[in-house]
Amino acid sequence: MPISVFGDKFGYDMQKDIANCMTGLYSGKINQDDVDKFFKECCDEMRLYRTQQRQTTGSDTKDNNQIVSQIYEIFAKENQRAARNANYNEGLAYNEKYGERNDDWVYYNSDFHYMCEDRKSAIQMAAKSVTEEWGLPEINTQEIEANSKHTLDGGFDFNSGWNFSYRNQVGRGSMEDETVIPPRDFRFFYKEHLASGYEGLLDININGKQHSVRVPFAISDNGGLKGQIFDLSELSDGLFADKNEYREYQSLLKNFTIFTRWYSFKTKINDTFGNFIAERS
Repeated sequence: MPISVFGDKFGYDMQKDIANCMTGLYSGKINQDDVDKFFKECCDEMRLYRTQQRQTTGSDTKDNNQIVSQIYEIFAKENQRAARNANYNEGLAYNEKYGERNDDWVYYNSDFHYMCEDRKSAIQMAAKSVTEEWGLPEINTQEIEANSKHTLDGGFDFNSGWNFSYRNQVGRGSMEDETVIPPRDFRFFYKEHLASGYEGLLDININGKQHSVRVPFAISDNGGLKGQIFDLSELSDGLFADKNEYREYQSLLKNFTIFTRWYSFKTKINDTFGNFIAERS
């Protein structure tokens, strides 16, 4: 057996098909039952192909376990990518109301966090179904994810993929702790440039409450970072009339920082991955 069953043209084509499958799930073109069925088809086809290539007998427990494990890895990875792309497309549509630039905004919708987790759990169940049918021990999905090499664009969770998109690529937003679980019905949109001048825009929707505020960027006299970065709690004073409710969500809002592209170049935060507390001075 090759080190990776996705290391040749057959495997590469299958990975593209898996990516299209997960994109279809998030766009509503297919449902989870379709994904479960396709997961089984991929396992069957990969085992048949590797047997035809005389790389395995088709009944070897270790080889079959490798097939299911690596197919799970790709499905789970493409699930994360599809979730973050769905979030991006929703943000792109939101940005259209402001016109002009389409490369200076950040968008987060917690719905996609929950979708990503729920659909990864469903993929785990699909893998379990195949191992039971094939008479294999259950695969260790946590170990597969922890040892995966497919982590340059985040792990297998939505938050790390979101950080890759908006901290490492867009360079205008960051989540300091990727393990934080957001509340449902939480969204925010931030745009650095408005036609009205040197200020940004932040829209927040949380727990049914909506708040829009201009982001008061300022250039420091000494060239420091102050005025170039804010966390969401600093900009949400008008969101909560109830101070107790504000305290309830304060740690969540502090976990998200938004900043200018200049800040990103100055601090090199866009070259930093994983949990990270952004510089403020």
